[in-house]
Amino acid sequence: MKGINLLILIPLFTLNNALFSQTVTKTLKPAKDNTVFNDPDFIKSNGSGDFLFSGKNDLGFLRRALIQFNFSSIPLSASIDSAVLKLTVSKSIFNDASASLYKLNSDWGEGNSDAPAQEGKGDTALVGDATWWETFFGETSWTTNGGDFTEVASAEAPVPNTGTVDFKSAQLALDINDWLATPTENFGWIILTDETQNKTAKRFYSREFDDELKQPKLTLYYENVVGLESAEIVKTRSVQLHHSQITGEYSLISELSEDSYKVKIFSITGSEVYNEEVFLSKGRNLIYPEIISSGIFLVTVKDGAKTHASKMLVH
Repeated sequence: MKGINLLILIPLFTLNNALFSQTVTKTLKPAKDNTVFNDPDFIKSNGSGDFLFSGKNDLGFLRRALIQFNFSSIPLSASIDSAVLKLTVSKSIFNDASASLYKLNSDWGEGNSDAPAQEGKGDTALVGDATWWETFFGETSWTTNGGDFTEVASAEAPVPNTGTVDFKSAQLALDINDWLATPTENFGWIILTDETQNKTAKRFYSREFDDELKQPKLTLYYENVVGLESAEIVKTRSVQLHHSQITGEYSLISELSEDSYKVKIFSITGSEVYNEEVFLSKGRNLIYPEIISSGIFLVTVKDGAKTHASKMLVH
């Protein structure tokens, strides 16, 4: 499904005629979602179902929900200040419970499995589905059964019996900034709900549910530098800015032809921190920008009629 684009643009200041910063709000729908079940056969999924499940059922079997968003519509120059993931609870077995989001470390699938009736028992996995054992049914496995994810939660929230729940934290925004800088590592989040006792399972509406108001939504609040999104600018990985946390050095990793190029680096607020004519060799090229704090930085390299642009998150 395509994301809902809700844009609020507030110019903060003007650097010059080409660059200024905006505050933007944008709401996205999931690109995919699914549930994995640790029932005895371990081959259940619900890729096309109306619901997601998380927690333990009354028999003590676990459910874990998977969800991922596509950030390709977010500008190259965006820096996420905060984010809120909103889910709507359809049904609970027993009482309120706490749920946590963890950043996934492996890709996974949403196939055509569609559980019957209340959907709580899942459906036999089909091609492309994630299961408790496998990232893609019949193809590849998780390193750890039940999902490969970070040890520390990105966000936590109490989940009511019914109604909405908002997941938000500084780490949630950092997750998204990391994915914007390295899109190939965007595998989304896994949702775990109290796994210490039975009857904690929660049923959430999925992206396939007919009522859009009840579908999952991720709202982003970010700063965007306007003036770096023109027809001549090409988002690329041919030139990437790298920072060594050990030595503090900055370098450009170039795949362009060896030549002299005009290199500029901007902070997310539009401030220019580097502007030099640089001879770029293939591979690593040391440079010395005036970067004194963490954040998102944009690098542009003028190459004839076009400009290559990429971004880096400095921690």
